[in-house]
Amino acid sequence: MKRLSSLYTSDCYYLNIADGVKLTGNCKVTVVGAVVVRDGVVIGTGSNATMSGALQCLDGGCAGCTQYISSQDREFLQRGECTCIHAEYNAITNSKGMFKDLRDAAMYVTIPPCLPCAEMIKQNAISRLVCYKPDHEGRGLLFLRQEGVEICFIQSC
Repeated sequence: MKRLSSLYTSDCYYLNIADGVKLTGNCKVTVVGAVVVRDGVVIGTGSNATMSGALQCLDGGCAGCTQYISSQDREFLQRGECTCIHAEYNAITNSKGMFKDLRDAAMYVTIPPCLPCAEMIKQNAISRLVCYKPDHEGRGLLFLRQEGVEICFIQSC
C-alpha cells in the first residue's frame, strides 16, 4: 500500500473517511463520524447511532431526538436527552476488537468531541485528535488540550 506523503494530506484522507462513516449513522439530530488510526491503518470507525438491537433513531428509536425534532429545543443536546451512542465511543469500541491498547493512536472526528467522549479518548491513551475547525472550543477540546492530547484543526479538505 502506498503511504501518503504529507501530514496534511493524510489528515484530510482520514477526515474524508470519517465524513463517509457519518453517513452510516442513524441519529436524526447529530450526524457524526469518527475514525481511529494507528500506525497509518484504520482500526475502527463509528457513527452516532442507537444501541445494537434497538429501533433505529430514524425510525423513532430515540425518544429524545423525536422530541427535539418536534420542539426545536436548542438546549436539547446539552441536557443529554439523546440516547444515541456517540461516534467516538463506537469507533473506540470497534477498535478494541483489533487492539486492546490504543496508545499513540489518532482519532479523526467530524465535529469536536463532547466532554464524556473526550474523557474516553484520554482514558484510552489516544494521543492525537483531528477535526474540522470548530466555531468555538467546547469543554471536550479544553479538557483534551489540558490533558496534553495533540489537537489539529483542518479548515476544509
